[in-house]
Amino acid sequence: MASLSKLPRGLSLYRGRYRVRMDHEGRTVALGMFDTLGDAKAALNIARADVARGLFVPPAERRAVRKAQGERAAAASMTLRQWSEQWLVALGGWCFLPRGGPVAGWAAPGGCAYGADISTAG
Repeated sequence: MASLSKLPRGLSLYRGRYRVRMDHEGRTVALGMFDTLGDAKAALNIARADVARGLFVPPAERRAVRKAQGERAAAASMTLRQWSEQWLVALGGWCFLPRGGPVAGWAAPGGCAYGADISTAG
């Protein structure tokens, strides 16, 4: 392991691992913790090169964007059950009777209330 006084600016030894930080737009940005000095130096050099090219995005901002995209995708996604319920309703009033009631399964128009006799419906 390297001595603390000989580490490049932006690297520090913390609990036996190398912490990489960098100043960007007036804020200190944490780039990560690394087991080896070589990995830590590589991460710092890559981040500095991205800053020089104008491509650097702090990890916290990347995580926030990724989280927002995941939330949007989850909200926009529809399960097969949800899709099929909408489709059957659009066909003419079919509905799904959930488990736990006296009858469970798809019911034809007119048989959508609990306790309704769906064997003669529709």
